[in-house]
Amino acid sequence: MDTTVTRRNWLLNFGTAAASCTLLPSLGRSAQAGTGSIGWGIALVPEISETLAYSIDIQSEGLVFLGSAEDPKQVPFTVTCKQKYAERLIVRDAIRLASRRYQQGDLVKKFGALEAETVSLGKTPLELIAFPESVDSGRLEFRSAETQLSEKQISLLQVPLSPIWLDELATQVFAGKTKLQVGEKVAISAELAKKLFCLEEVTATTLVCETEKANDSQAVLKISGDVEGRNLDVKTNFRLNSSIRAIFATGKFTQLRASYFEQRAKGTVTPAFQATTKLKIDESEVGTPISNSTIKKHLELPESAAILSFNSDTNMIQLQHGNQWHLLLDQKGAIIWRMISSGEPLTQCNLLLPATKATESVSLNEFVEKVGESLADNDISIDSQQKLQGINGAEILRVQATGKEAGVDLTWIYYYITTSDGRRAQMVFTTDSSFLPALGNADQMMAQTLVFNDDQVASNQAKNLK
Repeated sequence: MDTTVTRRNWLLNFGTAAASCTLLPSLGRSAQAGTGSIGWGIALVPEISETLAYSIDIQSEGLVFLGSAEDPKQVPFTVTCKQKYAERLIVRDAIRLASRRYQQGDLVKKFGALEAETVSLGKTPLELIAFPESVDSGRLEFRSAETQLSEKQISLLQVPLSPIWLDELATQVFAGKTKLQVGEKVAISAELAKKLFCLEEVTATTLVCETEKANDSQAVLKISGDVEGRNLDVKTNFRLNSSIRAIFATGKFTQLRASYFEQRAKGTVTPAFQATTKLKIDESEVGTPISNSTIKKHLELPESAAILSFNSDTNMIQLQHGNQWHLLLDQKGAIIWRMISSGEPLTQCNLLLPATKATESVSLNEFVEKVGESLADNDISIDSQQKLQGINGAEILRVQATGKEAGVDLTWIYYYITTSDGRRAQMVFTTDSSFLPALGNADQMMAQTLVFNDDQVASNQAKNLK
């Protein structure tokens, strides 16, 4: 099939661009995964704040750079994002987490002359926990006990200058003092700059927080400077100019007004872009406080990597996948993902969705033969073949083969999926053979959770009748 990523597809799946400081969900965690709960097994009693509420407004505009060096194209885009949520901050052994209850989470993005796309959190209120994706990264993961989040929803939630990190900045700025004096300056460390801008690494920063105005009860501070780093192993630069209000009685920040310019180089799954963003964060009135039982429920969520829900915009299918899979293409009859770790593509998955239904069944032996024919030029050997069952009783044939292409040892995993009424899908995972341990059973999960949307609706209706 043609794996060229179209201009329209790049734009529709570009994520939230500069407005969210991330295009994609998080890329794994350096923390040990297992059956424990969130918090990396830390047994210390956490410090838990009172419930605070925030409203966030983000307005971003810029250019996406597409095409080749010989035929470059610049496409203007705008992104708006509005969020309202209550939050209780949890600090445990210097690790910050936040139990949140969202009342609103909406994002609208528009590229060139294309129709605007809206991403929403859906049914609210939505309770979830936000926590660092690893001890080394400034990006957050989000987990809910009630619902599976999608890749687009994760991108919506990942915003810059988040209150969870502004609170850490306030702690550093006050440093035990009850008041701030005009002219006082605090250099913001690379570690904190990484968190403020959702980066995986900061290579240089000139960020400084300076007290510009002060009276007996509060102060206005200026945060400005440059940050250089990487996001998804892509070079990313920021230039920030912002003001923030500090309250002496609480030692907290209550209001932020920021403007920043962002430049990002072309990445493995994302185009280059530049954007100017205006960001407002206000502390708002708290409705119902977040309970201790909600926090306990969040801290007991599994520590293993998050599973995301994918619903195709152009095909009537949905499935589940891990957070290392990133969408490249979603067009009628074909979807492509890449599995990315530390900025490197490990595996590609091509999903084909024929428009016609199968008129006769395909046996496992016949499918093995077809796989062999499609890889005839790669001197392959068949490693395994098996029958599986998918959601709603779909029949799945799986064949794994190894061979060489351009001197590289590759592994191909083919799936043929058929429903009881003849609808079908074919998935092909292609990976460097040395990456198989990293792939794990991710391929099997995607294949076994694939359903056609009307099947899922029928399944849900049946559950509701019980």
